[in-house]
Formats: sequence, structure tokens, C-alpha cells
Amino acid sequence: MIRTRQLAYRYTGGPELRFDDVDVPQGGVLLLRGASGSGKSTWLALAAGLLGASEGDVAVAGQPLGALKKLRWMPGGPKPSASCRKSFT
Repeated sequence: MIRTRQLAYRYTGGPELRFDDVDVPQGGVLLLRGASGSGKSTWLALAAGLLGASEGDVAVAGQPLGALKKLRWMPGGPKPSASCRKSFT
């Protein structure tokens, strides 16, 4: 399970992005959808510990993100099937 609470990130000299609280259950799927620049990749980087949040908390399997040492993020990945794309467009 991934849980975020009051998560925010401020880019140097740029805007602060604030994110809704998110709970992704074990084995669950998360769809991040938004316009370019809306923070989708930033949220993923925060949830993976690749960026440090200016506010808020991330927990994985009930453990604070900082306590975990083996979390990794691989951008890209498999493309959704045509039926999946049709469902979300």
C-alpha cells in the first residue's frame, strides 16, 4: 500500500504543487491523469522518494518512505492496451 498525506512540492523559483491524499491498496492500480505540467511525474517521483516533499508524508506498507531502502521507480513501462486507452479517453 502507498499512502500520501498533504503532499506538496515546490520547484526552485517556481510554483508549489499540492496533491490530494492518495491511498493505493496492495495490488491496486493508480491512474494519474492531467494536463502537461500538472504534476503527474512529480507525484510519482515524490512517492518513490526521488524528490523530497516540501510538505506532507509518504508511507509504503505502513512504513515512512525514509525508512525504506529498496524502493525503485522505472519510468515508461508497458503501453496500455487499446481497450484500456479507450476506457480513459
